[in-house]
Amino acid sequence: MRDDETGKRSLFGPPVGGGRVAPGARRATFRLITVDCSRCAAATRIGVLDALRRLARWGLWMPGRTYSRRIVCPACGRRSWVRLRLL
Repeated sequence: MRDDETGKRSLFGPPVGGGRVAPGARRATFRLITVDCSRCAAATRIGVLDALRRLARWGLWMPGRTYSRRIVCPACGRRSWVRLRLL
């Protein structure tokens, strides 16, 4: 059996297409989100992946409110209502 029939070439070989990434895809992972906390009144900048992790861990969303998300604030470390703004 050859390597390309078992799928090893796709795992261990060079990427197809020269390994180029779409122009906006890499920039999107380094975007920042501002977290405005209602409890400590701090505005903290965090990355998109960190914000997604915080939202995935028991994040709560109440639409129609100014501070609509309940997550752990990166500034004070307590669960509070926050506002997320994309920079």
